[in-house]
Amino acid sequence: MVIADRPDVRSGNNAGRTPDERTHVAVKVFSVFYRANQAVKDVTFNIPAGYVTAIIGPSGCGKSTILRAINRMNDPVPGCYVKGELSERIDHFRFDPQPAPQVGSDAGNHAPTAGQQN
Repeated sequence: MVIADRPDVRSGNNAGRTPDERTHVAVKVFSVFYRANQAVKDVTFNIPAGYVTAIIGPSGCGKSTILRAINRMNDPVPGCYVKGELSERIDHFRFDPQPAPQVGSDAGNHAPTAGQQN
């Protein structure tokens, strides 16, 4: 099964880039197996960076299975394995390892609650 890619969009941060430069996750002829049972067969799609992507389909068609496989959540499941190609392009330097401050919180400078002592 091949999921159609979105047409090329030449605007914003994607202007002038090739499709490969924009691809964040690429899945090619990807299958998921639970022992001898094939749960997902030959799925191919790209998820471009900076886009919101939805995987839709009827109940039981493999949406959650493919997402679990991409996120490697099936690795500890006995007898579960995948075939095909999966590539992810993640820019770890764009993420701040420090937790974001909580809006409105004043940690350590609050009045003691009932039962607490100063």
